[in-house]
Amino acid sequence: MHKLIIEDDEGKAVVVPLIREEISIGRQEGNTIRLTERNVSRRHARLVRREGRYVLEDLGSHTGTKVNGSAIKAVVSLNDGDHIVIGDYKLAIKIERPTKEAIWDCRMCGQCILHSTGLSCPMRCPKNLRNGPCGGTLQDGSCEVVPEMKCVWVSAWEGSRRLPLWRSHMAHVERPTDWRLQETGSWENLLTGRDRHVPAGWAAAEGTRAPAARPRT
Repeated sequence: MHKLIIEDDEGKAVVVPLIREEISIGRQEGNTIRLTERNVSRRHARLVRREGRYVLEDLGSHTGTKVNGSAIKAVVSLNDGDHIVIGDYKLAIKIERPTKEAIWDCRMCGQCILHSTGLSCPMRCPKNLRNGPCGGTLQDGSCEVVPEMKCVWVSAWEGSRRLPLWRSHMAHVERPTDWRLQETGSWENLLTGRDRHVPAGWAAAEGTRAPAARPRT
């Protein structure tokens, strides 16, 4: 899924899933995404999906549109992580699943701890363990459930020793998997704080208070 992260001049961020074929951006009502600062034109820019990816076009705005620091003069094809500036707003395109699946064989648990597991996804463990191996790791480092596969936690330990940062995070005790977040984006959950809304039972066990549920609208 493509997502657009929008940050205003106060650092407040929102995440917008991109599900339409065409998305208009501007100050006036009626735009798909409305940015209300005065240095945004009424119809400033638009995103259009073409062959599975989005392109960006400036619609003759008075302040222009920048991608990765350069003002665009024509239609620009966007890639994962590209940074867009419209007025006082900073926007970024994120394509989570394809990127994370290709690099880390991500299983989209919605609560990523790759930085704590040597960049080895713990959800590849057949037992879905998030706090170290089960104790059945074979002598050659392979998995007892799938012997032809290297134990995920052996890979995690080896990977953590190669990291310049986060090496000590292997010692962190992680929360159990919150299956309510399965198939959601961990980047979005991190930005919105969704991954901190734990079940009431967990909060009681941890001596913390579960956030109040938001009323349905």
